[in-house]
Formats: sequence, structure tokens, C-alpha cells
Amino acid sequence: MREDQILKDAARSAPESVAREKKPRRLAQVNLRSWWDPPLLRVLIILSAILLFLVLTAGISASFIGRAQSAPASAFVSPPPTQDSAGFDIVHFRGIGSLRLRSADKTPSLLALSIVLAIPAADGPFREELWSRKAELRRICFEHLGSKTAAELSPAFEGGLKAQLRDRLNAVLLLGKVADVIFPEYQLID
Repeated sequence: MREDQILKDAARSAPESVAREKKPRRLAQVNLRSWWDPPLLRVLIILSAILLFLVLTAGISASFIGRAQSAPASAFVSPPPTQDSAGFDIVHFRGIGSLRLRSADKTPSLLALSIVLAIPAADGPFREELWSRKAELRRICFEHLGSKTAAELSPAFEGGLKAQLRDRLNAVLLLGKVADVIFPEYQLID
């Protein structure tokens, strides 16, 4: 009995590392499925998926709506509409913007101008056409004014130039007619 007691005391006083070596080490097993089992986690995952779907749908819809919008309000002069000689309300389309071009002379002059078109206020489809074809309208203005000499571009002939440009633009427009062409800025530099 005494020997048994000595062995037990020796086992107790032995370092823990020796005691651990005697027992086989067992790795803890993690049950990965347990993370998906709780109903709350499933609900959170489903709600996250729905939220992601709604955010993506709203973003895509907003981008398509933004593309479908017509001309921005900045394309039209903000003062209230005026009336033409026939009594119709007129607004000013400034989508063509400023142009700088050379005259058709041997020693060309520089023409710097901005172009504004007077159009009927109530004609929405015509506004859409102007906005969608503004690059083509700019090209027509460049070609028409660039084919003129410095003498033809002089401020004395500005009224004739406006009438010619209006007629040339109206020849290509389908949904309406430009009532008048306005040059808010017009400088011919020799």
C-alpha cells in the first residue's frame, strides 16, 4: 500500500508536460453546419440578399432613367418665354454654344460667336430633336459660316447671315422650325 501511495504522489508531483504526453491529444472538431442551422442566421442571409437585389435594381433603374431624360434645363435660357410676331411663346435654345472658326479668305480672319436659337416654347418633341442633333447642328453652323469670306462675315451683314443660317438649319430639322437665330456674342478679328 505504501508503494501505491508513493506512485500516486510521484504522479501528482510530476510536471504537467509529462502527464500530457501520456494522454493522446485530440483536436477539437468544429461543426461548420452549426453556423447555418440557427434560423436567425438564415433570415439575416436572406434579408441581405434581398437588400442587395433592391440596391442593384434601383441603381440600374436610375441610370436608365437618367439616360432617358431630355435636354437639361441648362440648354435653355431661363428667362420667361417671349412672343414672336405671330404671338407664339418663344424660348431660346443655347445648346449649340460658342464657335470659333476661320473665314474662307487667303489670309483668314477669326470669327468668335455664340449661337442661340429661338424656338416655340410648347414644342417638346422639337426640343428633343434639337438636343439629340446638336452636334450635327454645330457642324452645319461651322460649314456655313466657315465658307464665308471676312467681308461676308462683317457685322454689317449679320442679319443676312442669321437668315441664311436659320434657313439652312430648318432644311434639316424634321419636327419643327427655328423662328430666329441670335448671336449674343459676335466678334470678327482680322
